[in-house]
Amino acid sequence: MQQKTVRILSIAFFAALLLWGLYTLFFYMGVSVHMAVLLTEPQQQWVKERCVDSGEICHGFFALAPLVARTVARAAPFLWYGIVSLLAYAAALGWQWMRHGSFAMTFMLKPWKILAGFLASLWLIFTVLSAGGADGVTYRRLYEPVSQVYINVGKEGMQELKKNFDVLLNRGCLTFVGRTNNGANAYDIKAICTQGAFFARVFTNVLFVLAVLFEFLALGRFLLFLLKIRSKRPLVEAMMSVVLGSCGWIVLLWTAAVAHILIAPVGWALVIGIPILTWRHSRHWLRQIFALSWPVRLRPYDVSILLAWLLISYLALNFLNVVRPFPIGWDDLGSYLNRPRLMVSYGHFVHSMSPFQWEYLTSLGYLLFGFDSTFGATASMMVNWTAGALAVFVVFAFTNVFLGKGRGLLAALLYYTLPLVGHFSYADMKVDNAVFMMGAMGFFTLSLALFHPDEDDVVSAKKWLMLTGIFCAFAFAFKSTTAMVIAAVGAVLVGASLHWSAFVGAVLLGFLIFVQYGALNLSMTLERSLGLAGAQIVVQLLLMIGGLGFTG
Repeated sequence: MQQKTVRILSIAFFAALLLWGLYTLFFYMGVSVHMAVLLTEPQQQWVKERCVDSGEICHGFFALAPLVARTVARAAPFLWYGIVSLLAYAAALGWQWMRHGSFAMTFMLKPWKILAGFLASLWLIFTVLSAGGADGVTYRRLYEPVSQVYINVGKEGMQELKKNFDVLLNRGCLTFVGRTNNGANAYDIKAICTQGAFFARVFTNVLFVLAVLFEFLALGRFLLFLLKIRSKRPLVEAMMSVVLGSCGWIVLLWTAAVAHILIAPVGWALVIGIPILTWRHSRHWLRQIFALSWPVRLRPYDVSILLAWLLISYLALNFLNVVRPFPIGWDDLGSYLNRPRLMVSYGHFVHSMSPFQWEYLTSLGYLLFGFDSTFGATASMMVNWTAGALAVFVVFAFTNVFLGKGRGLLAALLYYTLPLVGHFSYADMKVDNAVFMMGAMGFFTLSLALFHPDEDDVVSAKKWLMLTGIFCAFAFAFKSTTAMVIAAVGAVLVGASLHWSAFVGAVLLGFLIFVQYGALNLSMTLERSLGLAGAQIVVQLLLMIGGLGFTG
């Protein structure tokens, strides 16, 4: 009876989530502003003709098919990427058949193989896009930098365009193809030069990101060794090391800034000195990259293959988008990249970065390669891209440990394909992915302390809770919105320590605190959703009574 009840409730929960998801999807797509972004003008008109006197749900329902059609059309430049990927997969299946007489794939997966897959995806996307085009014009088309072509470009901008053009011309990378109607010369960049750009612009940034991650791993494992914290799971050990190592690097850079020695020689001394001083842990991770392995058995139609391909491809595509010499978001230009750049240019502490903020790590590119260099700017943005990749792996590790193997890929892909997360992973290089990553690590260590007895024989619950405090503190220093995560951590801790009812009470009291201090505008929420004006005091009283009652 109990199993039947669990099955019925599980199906009901899934159905409820599905209905709610469809409702929110149709409502979102039915809003006129969203349709203007997602659909073309003829498609919008087609939808409106079918929902003359109807609301957002009708508009969203009929907008779904045109949206899918437009998405497929816009994805046309990636067609050859998909074709080549399918051919590579078919070749892998053929190799399996030749070796074992079966299409079922059995192999040992290693960290370096995952990295090789990412690099292959990165190169293939780059090559496909550089060889493609739109409206009969190749993406490698370059026009002579003259005022007839680059309208409303200032004097300084034209000088940079001319400088870039002359470099390509002198290197023999341009092929003349004709003149435009306004008399400007048109050229195509040679394929060999675009491939050279991949290694000069893209691969160098890959090496920088790998170096940063290695620094985090070495310092993080050293700190775990000092705290006498060790995990039996290599995945958990790697995540703990890389995240705790990033915290340690933030402290070191903050200290250098306070001491007025935030200069390139000090930065390079830290980069070179930390792996040497922690040589045992550096050697450990160098060995793990090639020695660590785990068996993988997949059927040819296993959905995990598609999920892994989508996740790696999206990470690679976002990486390519960040290979640019300047930020593109207002918040980047004004704050998240501007403040660390200014700090490096001053060489010392600035008051707007008084907490242990992620931006200290963002400053690494400027610190090591110059605050006025192109590569330094790109490298600093890559540090923030790395935060998104680490957030993905935290989600994967958490799900893999607590829900079992085979589910981490889906959870990681669901997180990384959220529109706002994606925006922070290729457009605005803000710190929100770092905030999530650090807060999620705090929740991860809390869960290890409370719900995972397999780790208890290696690490005591108190030490996991200590790490929870460290990660949540750093997340709060990154951004005060982490207060929501801290409230959730506290509610889980109270519920697990006392009783399930105390969890409900802690949640209600957390809402009460947010309402009391204005973090949650309950009055406006009630008025807009239910039409209840002036009911905030009553709801606050109910939250207080319910919170104290359930906790008591």
